[in-house]
Amino acid sequence: MSDSEDKKELNNKNWPKVTVSGLEADIAYFDARLSMLEESAATTHQEAQTKAFKAMESTLIGMLLKMRLQSGKDSQGKKKKGPSSSD
Repeated sequence: MSDSEDKKELNNKNWPKVTVSGLEADIAYFDARLSMLEESAATTHQEAQTKAFKAMESTLIGMLLKMRLQSGKDSQGKKKKGPSSSD
């Protein structure tokens, strides 16, 4: 299979739609896992998990902020107010 065929196959897959609530849930999951691991990261495997979870959480937070900015919401998830029309 060539590179272009691989790319076509990836584009043809039905990937689930990324949603704000889904990202928030994933971030909460990683935050909970990190809380448990940081208290007792005794093995190199747990230390590696901690590093991986921190990287994934950071990436998801970036995606969430980008989605919120695109949808017109601030970083707290509240709709931004437009300029008022009463002058």
